[in-house]
Amino acid sequence: MQPCLIVYYSRSGMTAKAATALARACGADVERIRDVQPRTGMLGFLRSGYEALRGKTPAIDTRAHDPANYALTILGTPVWVGHVASPLRTYLVKHRQRLNRVAVFCTMGGSGAEEALADIAALCGKQPAATLALTERQIRDGQHEAMLAAFARRLVSEGAMAPPAQQPAEV
Repeated sequence: MQPCLIVYYSRSGMTAKAATALARACGADVERIRDVQPRTGMLGFLRSGYEALRGKTPAIDTRAHDPANYALTILGTPVWVGHVASPLRTYLVKHRQRLNRVAVFCTMGGSGAEEALADIAALCGKQPAATLALTERQIRDGQHEAMLAAFARRLVSEGAMAPPAQQPAEV
C-alpha cells in the first residue's frame, strides 16, 4: 500500500498551489480533479456557488490513482459559499468506499471552513485525521508553505502518514 495521495480540486489556482506545496512536504502522489464542463468567467463562478449550495455532483474527470491503494488520502478543496466544492463532492460520492484514512485542507477567501470541513466528514463517513484551513491571503503571502509543512509533520507524528520517502508524481 502506498503511503499518501493528495486529491484536490482548484478553480482559481489557490488550492492547486497549496496541494503542490503539500505534496513536496509529504512526498505524496497527486490527483487533480478536472471539470468536464468549464467553470470560467462569471457564469462559471455563479454555477459553482449554486452547485455548492444545492449539493450538486457535476461530472468530473479523474485520471489514475485508486485511493484504496493509499493508507492516507489528503483531500483539498476551495470553500464555495460555506461548502465543499461540488467537484470534490462528486469525487467523494464516487470514491468514499475506497478511502482508508483521510485528512483535509481547504482554501477560502475568508470564512466558511468549518462548514466545508463538516461537509467532507459527512461525505466520507469518517472524521479526518487532521484538518487545515488556509486563506487566499496566506497563500498569496507565502505563509501556506510553513503551515502545510506543519500539517504534514502533524500527520506523521499522529501516525496517519509515514515520513516522506519519495518525490510527488502529478497526473
